[in-house]
Amino acid sequence: MSLSTQTESRANAPAASAEVDASCRAPVLFLFTSALLWLVASGSLGLIASLKMHQPLLLVRGAELTYGRILAASSNAFLFGFAAQAILGVTLWMLARLGGTPLVRPIVALLGAIIWNLAVTVGVGGILAGDSSGYEGFEFPSYAVPALLTAYTAIALCAVATYLQRRERDSYVSQWYLLAGLFALPWAYLTVHSLLLINPVRGVAQAAINAWAGAVLREIWLGGAALAVIFYLVPKLLNRPLYSRGYAQIGFWMLLVLGGWTGLHSGAPLPLWMVRMSSFASLLMIFPLFVVAWNLHVTAGGQRVFGADCRVLAFAGSGLVFYLLATLVMAINPLISEAVQFTYYSAAVKHIAFYGAFSMAMFAAIYHIVPRLADADWPCANPMKWHHKLAVAGVMLVALPLAFAGWQQWMGLLDPSADFNQISRTAMRAYRITTIGEILWLASSLLLVVNLVKLLASRFCPCAALASCTAESNGGAR
Repeated sequence: MSLSTQTESRANAPAASAEVDASCRAPVLFLFTSALLWLVASGSLGLIASLKMHQPLLLVRGAELTYGRILAASSNAFLFGFAAQAILGVTLWMLARLGGTPLVRPIVALLGAIIWNLAVTVGVGGILAGDSSGYEGFEFPSYAVPALLTAYTAIALCAVATYLQRRERDSYVSQWYLLAGLFALPWAYLTVHSLLLINPVRGVAQAAINAWAGAVLREIWLGGAALAVIFYLVPKLLNRPLYSRGYAQIGFWMLLVLGGWTGLHSGAPLPLWMVRMSSFASLLMIFPLFVVAWNLHVTAGGQRVFGADCRVLAFAGSGLVFYLLATLVMAINPLISEAVQFTYYSAAVKHIAFYGAFSMAMFAAIYHIVPRLADADWPCANPMKWHHKLAVAGVMLVALPLAFAGWQQWMGLLDPSADFNQISRTAMRAYRITTIGEILWLASSLLLVVNLVKLLASRFCPCAALASCTAESNGGAR
């Protein structure tokens, strides 16, 4: 082999993990830290909204704290404060790691992350001030959107450039989902911004566009990101190869094709063909659900994923179970939507998808990635255990009472002699339990934030006098 050939071979060799992690350290740690702070903010607002449902006189002095504004602010703080930054952090690190190449222009990604947080702050503040757009999932006022898209473009270009310069030429299933989500968010948001806010279309087209964009965010952006993390962590932590790349391709393309069509319920104010198409697409989601479940089941080879001793794997397993449950419920939704479309049942399904499937997967990713970026283990193991228990309990104590309340509403609405006010009062008894779930969820989020602050302080501020406890390594070699 000639000297030039040897030099070219070394130049194209995958970068060492330490080099990749060093390039990602600043932007990804910033994205994760700010994402978790927004998660706490979202949980706090969600708790206030839950309390106001059965304590309507709570915080009534200003219009900023009315139920509608608080709920919209909580939802958008979760989606664009926590979810977007967690996904972007995972995307930057995973594309660099799986591509065997350092992150391209990390300073640009860090600057984009800073601008993103400023834009989200303006957006949430605008919602509380009464400037909401009125479209579910996209309530940010129009003046916050340009900065949001500018920041996202800067981060996304760094991610795409990193993928194009990868030294590992064979792409992995996680990269497919992350790249698809990278384009899905701006595609949906630009469509809503241009067709509903700047130059609004008329009539039922508004409802159709809002429903389509919401489905893209739920299925392709959030759901795809959760699957990307699960497909990465389960084989890695179990030290087993992925069972079938072909099955993974089938699941990916079916999600990409069907995801945007799902979510419409019978009786929606839309043309009948749209509702029927959505119902058919929802039922077809059974197939990618089965493919994903079977692929991961065979990959595990009988080893336990849900409830595993490894905390990272336990979070990933919980995310997988919640994802399969949420997708199954959404797939059969067309069969029962006529009965439950005006009840709390829809909120229960949404909560399982957002806070169960997606959030658990992101927690697993954060617990796995942060020690590699900081080159230090988590300072305390007990908070990780309690975080998992409280988070799972919080999700269940919100979703199950909402589903039960929805069933009570359904049965009451079927009775022509039932008084509507009595139906609402009966369902509210179950709804009160959800406040306990909101408290547990907020407590679990605070545990993760405190543990992260301790890790970063002990690693980057050695002089900080912080209490430490026995560390427990989770997630394999760095």
